[in-house]
Amino acid sequence: MENSMGPQIASGVSRVEAHGALDADVPPVQSAVAAAGAKPPRLTATFGALASVARLPSELVSARGHGLLLSQHRRLFLAERLEITALFFGVATVAWIPIDVFLFQADWAVVVPLAIARLIASALFLVMAFAARHADTPNDMIARLGLTVVIGTAFYFAAHIILSYADEGHLRGAGHAQYVLMPIALVAWIAIFPLTLKEGAGISLLPLAAILAETIHGDGGAAVPQASAAVLLMCAVLLAAVACSVGQLNLLAKLHRESTIDSLSGALSRRAGVELLDLMFRQCRRDEVPFSLAFIDLDQFKIINDAYGHETGDHLLRQVAARLKTSERSGGALIRWGGEEFIVSLPGIDADTAATMVATAARSLGLRPDGQVQTVSIGLSERLRDQAPNWRALVELADSRMYQSKRSGRDRLVGPDGRPHRLVGQP
Repeated sequence: MENSMGPQIASGVSRVEAHGALDADVPPVQSAVAAAGAKPPRLTATFGALASVARLPSELVSARGHGLLLSQHRRLFLAERLEITALFFGVATVAWIPIDVFLFQADWAVVVPLAIARLIASALFLVMAFAARHADTPNDMIARLGLTVVIGTAFYFAAHIILSYADEGHLRGAGHAQYVLMPIALVAWIAIFPLTLKEGAGISLLPLAAILAETIHGDGGAAVPQASAAVLLMCAVLLAAVACSVGQLNLLAKLHRESTIDSLSGALSRRAGVELLDLMFRQCRRDEVPFSLAFIDLDQFKIINDAYGHETGDHLLRQVAARLKTSERSGGALIRWGGEEFIVSLPGIDADTAATMVATAARSLGLRPDGQVQTVSIGLSERLRDQAPNWRALVELADSRMYQSKRSGRDRLVGPDGRPHRLVGQP
């Protein structure tokens, strides 16, 4: 392997770059090289400048750098809240009809068209509540959230048109005032969702534009002061809502890191790794692309703990994990499976390229306390080559091949070809 894999490294790198991220909607760990070379559009640059002034982490400005697990957890969080609130909007919109009858003094020329508009809006809100359950990606969820705001804003415009053709007194009374406040309520509602700065500000623009349009249009003398005051209130609520929304995302991201990262090695914990492997496998099967998995075990690690103590062993684990985490640049992830065992997942990477990548990383894991090069035994499996039905089968295959490399003398990689290949080659 040492001689045969050398010429493969250059081709392996190009193949890694070709496979990149699997799904733009649910991005895995992003490529550092691609992110650095990307040229953001003007809007992204503007938000980036604002974020740098406020010292916001990039993950709070845009969802572009969110990992697959954080994206999945945020999607579930958004879906749960949108389903409940859209259902509430659907019921409350219809239940408000008797209040319209009272506020507009049973003027049926106003109440009946408003009731029809409310029934239509209510039906659309209920559709959004149902659609929230079937969003596959965070981008789908953001789109459904935006559509819910569009529905509310469209109802606001419909009510404004209906009232503009009614008696002028309706534009001066309490009935019209309740509709002036609708866009403000929509923006305030956004505060309950964990959104990035770009998402929160973008979704809030439509209600803000709606209330600005009414201020400029100015039907009726009293309508203008009401709308003007509402614009000032809207701006204050918008800033507060976006700040609360970004704050929720920040809290969610912190809780995600604390619950998914192994505190010793910095790799993903086994519980989080199981969830990630399932997501990656299903995504690769859906996209019909390869999915490689390497099971890595540190050779003779127990000797380090026994001879130099567990603190030295922990330091070596952190050192090895830091070197192995270079796989994340290709959209993969490093998982601490247990003790001195790690799993490197490589979605979109075929077995030959994965072998090159993992072998290259295995040759530069650093020195042990006794001055010897730290070696590893690796078992490699790949979804298409091994015809694995699920991620568990991939792990079992890689695990059995890792033990085969141990039995062959350690410091070896066994892949789908079943042959042990020497890695470092140290006696």
